[in-house]
Amino acid sequence: MSLTRRVLLELKYEGKDITQKIENSLLSFSVNDVANSAIDDVTISLEDKDHNWLNKFIVNEGDKIEMSAVSFNWNKPDEEYRVKFGTYFVDEPENSINPALFNLKGISIPGTGNFRELKRTKPWKNIKVKGVITSIASRYGFGVVYDTKLNPTIKELEQSNEADFEFLQKLCNDNGLIIKMYRSKMIIFNEAEYENKKPVLTIKPSDCEGQISFNRTLTDCNYDKAVLKYKKKKGVVITASYTRPGAKGDKTLNLTDSVDTQAEALNVCRTKLREKNKNAVKISFTLPGLARIYASDVVKLEDVGQYNGLYYIDSKTQNFNPTSASFEAHKCLGY
Repeated sequence: MSLTRRVLLELKYEGKDITQKIENSLLSFSVNDVANSAIDDVTISLEDKDHNWLNKFIVNEGDKIEMSAVSFNWNKPDEEYRVKFGTYFVDEPENSINPALFNLKGISIPGTGNFRELKRTKPWKNIKVKGVITSIASRYGFGVVYDTKLNPTIKELEQSNEADFEFLQKLCNDNGLIIKMYRSKMIIFNEAEYENKKPVLTIKPSDCEGQISFNRTLTDCNYDKAVLKYKKKKGVVITASYTRPGAKGDKTLNLTDSVDTQAEALNVCRTKLREKNKNAVKISFTLPGLARIYASDVVKLEDVGQYNGLYYIDSKTQNFNPTSASFEAHKCLGY
């Protein structure tokens, strides 16, 4: 039995297992997992010396790709573990000759159909955010995992000539929520809540491959509080403010967003303050092998001096040949 380090890509195409068919022609694959983006993407590059992908295998937009990878003997002999990447849909297939190559590109959301394309106009009144999301998801047979305590009431909102996907992204963003598509499910969560989760891994420089980069932003950042003031049509003024825990100064982010209630205004203050301040400390690093941490996970960094602490993974790119995973992260804010 070979104890060589290796990673095997497992691939199902339209429900058929083609793992063995592509094993010897696989050049590379990469999966981009971005915490604050609804859509992740994958690229699989194959040799096509026999021109099978040019002449024989017809690829259609929207075809389903299910993908996982298995790591063998990476950290120790006889070690074996699997990482699941979920479901993707063919978006941009690319063929080339001289050399004969085929790139299979997919995204984590169906590229065809009414969800992303059909424009709708609909008023939403006196309904919770979760209710809006569930109602729209049911049109397409999507499941909903509502993994957050936040569930604001929508007093009145117009979906005006917008596709459902576009509308839901804006709805979530305006209410401090993030929407992700995974295996035909909508995952709804709040970044601040996820930052408070326990770290899944402790990372030291010796664990990393190549350079670790640290970036600090000093301008338009590090605000102590956010203050919102909005005047409604009938002269009613809504005001709210949010001061971050541990604030020692009075650097203020002034906001004028349209809101209906003070509770909504407070949520906007907190959300906008986070958007600015999470740029204060960012890092990038690479781990060898098939990484078992994902975007929206929290990791702990040690032995990096002033940058020690907890970090939230903003994005992960898992690559093959060579097998490694690159990460972008920001320091957890604690609010």
